[in-house]
Amino acid sequence: MSLLLARNMTDARNRIERIEAADRQKRLTAAILSLPYLRAVWTMGAVDYQNPQVQDATGNGYALTNNNTSLFGDNLSAPYAEFDGVNQYLSRADGGAGNWADIVGTELYIPAGQRGLTFGGWFQLDRLTLAEFLIAKGTNVAATESYSLRFRGDVANDPFQFSISNGLAITSITHTSSTTVTTGRWYYVVGRFDPGNEIRLFLGNGSALESTALAVGIPAALNDSATAFTIGASGVPGNYLDGKASCCFLCAGLLTDSWVKCLYSQLRSIFRI
Repeated sequence: MSLLLARNMTDARNRIERIEAADRQKRLTAAILSLPYLRAVWTMGAVDYQNPQVQDATGNGYALTNNNTSLFGDNLSAPYAEFDGVNQYLSRADGGAGNWADIVGTELYIPAGQRGLTFGGWFQLDRLTLAEFLIAKGTNVAATESYSLRFRGDVANDPFQFSISNGLAITSITHTSSTTVTTGRWYYVVGRFDPGNEIRLFLGNGSALESTALAVGIPAALNDSATAFTIGASGVPGNYLDGKASCCFLCAGLLTDSWVKCLYSQLRSIFRI
């Protein structure tokens, strides 16, 4: 085989891979946009490099600011934002009482029985030794916390944690993966708040979608804090994520188990798990 022919074949394979990657990303966006009660979706595939901002795929306009030059890529698979664990993160200001990220679980435009909060995304860890915020509207202090997802590499067995606050106290639940948490692997992490009834943490670890629930001491509504919404850090900011985030979503309602499982089933192949 001539050198020119080999180069042409390589170029052709690369073009096919890019076309297939673009198709996967379109399917990814379509799947996540089908969720009910959507407030915002950040696939990390639509980035304004001049502002710089990560665009909201719903069209609602809730773009996130890229702080300290977080990186973006796709590895011919899902698009992602990559954080260095030092000072990089995405954020958007709260905007005042009852504003865009203030989902408290008593929204009257959501039918009774469907009110609540569901949020999460896909995350890859590059460090397993610290407590790192994945998504947050909080600071881990009751008065300034609304909700947050964290990876707890600072405690035994590396659990994931979902926390909520009513402004007076923080209620948390942890889930330890049935398989050992490792770096360089994607995890699907979702927190769900059912007002007055339950909080549940879902974890897709590559082999199964697992969950743990807490049904004691659940507040009827969440704190309407003024803290910024963040991905890759707390609202301070601090406790930075060393790793990647993709396809993060925020729903102003209670997604059923079927919806959470359906999203995992549809997207896991795109994340190659």
